[in-house]
Amino acid sequence: MKKLLDAGPKGYEGGMTTRKHERISQTSPPTAARDLIELERLGLLKKFGDGLSTRYYPAIQGWAEDTAKLAEASEMSDRLID
Repeated sequence: MKKLLDAGPKGYEGGMTTRKHERISQTSPPTAARDLIELERLGLLKKFGDGLSTRYYPAIQGWAEDTAKLAEASEMSDRLID
């Protein structure tokens, strides 16, 4: 969480993913996923997307929400095209 906040609103392009968290914290994929899920449950992160396209952003008003919403809209349009 500290690294996300230190990086600022545009710090982690595309938000925090399980894979990015794995590398940063040098932990296993299941632990990285549990960490992010727990931070979301505590209200510290907001989740956007599902499955492999899940991204997490700090739950701070205006913090990279526009980027997440654009990514979600793009993903939805891709599904409609397929």
